[in-house]
Amino acid sequence: MRVYVKSLLDKWPLILAYFASILAVTLLVYLKSLSFELVLDYLRLTWLFALGGLVLSVLSEARKLVLLEKGKSPLGSSYLEQAYEVYLADQEAQLKETERQLRTIYEERADYLKIWSHEIKTPLTALTLLAQTKEEIPATEVNHQVDVASYQLNLLLNYERMADFNHDLEFRPVDLLALIQAVAQKNMNFFIAKNIGLQIEVKPVKVVTDPKWLSFIVEQILINAAKYSRANKIVKISYQAGKLEVSDQGIGISASDLPRIFEAGFTGANGRKYGAATGMGLYIVKNMAQKLNIDLKVSSILDQGTVVSLNFN
Repeated sequence: MRVYVKSLLDKWPLILAYFASILAVTLLVYLKSLSFELVLDYLRLTWLFALGGLVLSVLSEARKLVLLEKGKSPLGSSYLEQAYEVYLADQEAQLKETERQLRTIYEERADYLKIWSHEIKTPLTALTLLAQTKEEIPATEVNHQVDVASYQLNLLLNYERMADFNHDLEFRPVDLLALIQAVAQKNMNFFIAKNIGLQIEVKPVKVVTDPKWLSFIVEQILINAAKYSRANKIVKISYQAGKLEVSDQGIGISASDLPRIFEAGFTGANGRKYGAATGMGLYIVKNMAQKLNIDLKVSSILDQGTVVSLNFN
């Protein structure tokens, strides 16, 4: 019933024009003193045309239904063939898009694996050279090179886990100070190797997050701070009003490189100059921070230092 009412409402201009024409004919008959039968004749004629149009419309719709039931379109060609052609075209477009996405992913993975394989050789080569040149190797040097190799391997594993990231999350209250201390203790050799001090100004506070992935984020930030800090400097970790900041007194990042530091594979001038950079660490960190709903920002001044902030608000 609603459909018919809507159909009538859609035709209200035509209905209004029809009643206006009846009024015009009636007025003409009255002014010319003609027979009122002319008005009735006009009504009979218009209703006859309307009835004829209705019959033709019903017959047309019935013909369309019959053709559709036989699998043909009202235009005469095969309706199923047309629908199938549209379906095939749509499927082909989707396959091409999927193929393009997979090719991009494959190329990115291949590029990263090439870079990673080169970087993982660096600490192994260093250990080999130490073994060839020294009868006794200091434990600190061995531990440092092992930590570098472990860091690169951990980076690769977490890159692979990103594909199934959402199924690997467990949000719960986390003691931020305890987490930072654990990460710092684990990676202390990076700081000892360059005699870099670590100043932690974080009071005991709990944040709701995934402890494993937050540990990885903090670890990447601390290792970068140690890697690009000058010897005998200090890396400071502070927390206030829901924001964790890691600041260093290192070489900084140029203004031209800063907007691109989160791009996959981007190493910038620092990576080219100091080496041991895959350009994937901050890319993974940025993706993880977004999943954890942490606002990650980096500010830096060349030759003065860098500040990385994690806003948990």
